Amino acid sequence: MQDWIAQSDRALRFGARVMLVGSASLAHRCPRFWALIVLFIFTLPIYAQPNAETSAVETGEIGQVRKAPTEIVLLRDKNGNLVKVATNLSLEEYLRIYNQQNDVEDQNAPPDFAIEQAVYTGRATQTHLNFTGEFRIQLVQATQDQWVKIPLSLSKCVMNSAPKYSGNGEFFVTWDKQLGHVVWLKGAVNSQHVLTLNLTRPLRQSGQITELMLSLPAARSQFRQLIVPLGKARPVAGELDVKVTSSSNVTTSFAFDFQTSDLVFGWSDSSLAMIQPLNRLEAQVDTAFTVLQNRNISATSTITVNALNGEISNFEVDLPPRMQLLDLPSQSYRVTRVSRAEAENPIERQRIRVSVIRPEKEFVLTLQAEIPRASIDSLELDQSFSGFEVVNAIKQSGTLIVSTTSNWDVVWQASGDIRRTPRELESMATNSGVRQVAFEFYNTAYTIVGTLQERENQLRIVPRYLLEVSPTQLRMTSRLRCLYTGAGQYQILGDWAGWELDQVFRSREGVLELVDTELVDGNLQFPLVSSESETRGEVELVIRARRELPDSQEGESQLLDLLIPQVKVTSAENARITYGAQTVLLQPADNVEIIPDLEGSVGLLAAAVGDAELPDLSSYQQQPL
Repeated sequence: MQDWIAQSDRALRFGARVMLVGSASLAHRCPRFWALIVLFIFTLPIYAQPNAETSAVETGEIGQVRKAPTEIVLLRDKNGNLVKVATNLSLEEYLRIYNQQNDVEDQNAPPDFAIEQAVYTGRATQTHLNFTGEFRIQLVQATQDQWVKIPLSLSKCVMNSAPKYSGNGEFFVTWDKQLGHVVWLKGAVNSQHVLTLNLTRPLRQSGQITELMLSLPAARSQFRQLIVPLGKARPVAGELDVKVTSSSNVTTSFAFDFQTSDLVFGWSDSSLAMIQPLNRLEAQVDTAFTVLQNRNISATSTITVNALNGEISNFEVDLPPRMQLLDLPSQSYRVTRVSRAEAENPIERQRIRVSVIRPEKEFVLTLQAEIPRASIDSLELDQSFSGFEVVNAIKQSGTLIVSTTSNWDVVWQASGDIRRTPRELESMATNSGVRQVAFEFYNTAYTIVGTLQERENQLRIVPRYLLEVSPTQLRMTSRLRCLYTGAGQYQILGDWAGWELDQVFRSREGVLELVDTELVDGNLQFPLVSSESETRGEVELVIRARRELPDSQEGESQLLDLLIPQVKVTSAENARITYGAQTVLLQPADNVEIIPDLEGSVGLLAAAVGDAELPDLSSYQQQPL
């Protein structure tokens, strides 16, 4: 079984001699019969011969357990030198190295270190807290030459000076995006070390309350002295036992013990009305961006807020940059926009206040926003895709999904606590051109910028011709598979000289549509328009034509000289147009024999055809060429 594949873009010519025959012989009718005979002759049984080397193996060695010899490999170190390394490690040695490289902790073994105590002292201004943290650390399982990694968190704190250290060992401090400040210690087993850091942390103002939020290492901790610039200040600390000392009319000193990794502590003027304890919120924010035509960007977010203490009565949300809120009716909450005077950055991000009608422990709401049409023309190609953010939530995580439609692609630049999911998600919508890219984030310390790039309009034409040869007529079915990217308008041109046109169909998603067109001076021309709502798609054009052949008697042969129609496509938008390999398939009738003239054929190459590529030709007894 074979067909003919075009080798060039020039006109294709197929030469063959057609002969009208009578009843077919057994070999013509049943070509598989001869194939079975040949197959039977050449499939004689082959018996395996014993291997001399195999027989030489002593039977006494079979089943014995022997110690494998030490295998030595050469690996390069950081300086490029080759070092011998033994690979036959014991299970315990392998697990120790694996756990060390992947930060896997053994549940049955104590940690490498222990922070015995953390003591803090500080003085607050109107906007910042300047404080020192003293950490007493014991190395438990360290060796003399091993560095121990000790995360101290303090992620939003800045060191004002070099750290101070006392102890018998070595140390240095690094910064990690995930872990914050990290101290590295090297010392003897059970050695004691004291590290002192001088830090600064911004404060947050929430109404009448000045609030301090610290992310600290989990240890027995104490704020030995916290001086605030307010006389007779009242602590807002929930269940903490706070000792208050007011030595003057301008300052107040607090002292308290705590044991938590997330410290939230506030204070206010005692002369004001009694203030409720600070409500600590956690948020799960799932945002979906959609990039529409003309760079129009909208966002929909589902926000789940949980109160760790008390109930949720109100909270504030920052919208994505440059976006404005769309009003959605709701019976469970009210939304008010924070005025420009109250907003910290009113130009970049709009802030709203959500008031819950019936306070709840957990609250879920859906918000929608979009970039105003007046701002689309001035929108830069580098667009921030930072999602919705619950203001002052102590923990916030979620997902970002960006859908691109129309003629836009997005090139991503992400940093911080955000990662792209392993694969792109194809949209479940009917539009095949929609693509979705998903991200996950674990706190709001991330940035994500997408560069909008206009997709290039493309059209690829893959022609396939089926010619059915009978004694008196030649019928040709041309199938033009059109694969397009981007919305565009095209003109399909074809030279069908010498043929009579029967029908032209357009097939899209399995639905046939009749195209009203006709041959003009042997040329066929009709438009092809790709929808603006679909950025990628496929259309198949089916063209049926016929050509009469001169009469011939039985046993008489005649020369069949065919010129395969050539298709050309033009585009008003200067789209990129490519052409796939043209396939020509000939199906002779049962009383017709075709003898290909390979020397007279131009631009064609004989090739095998898979059964999956064959059309329905069950009515014929002969195989196609």
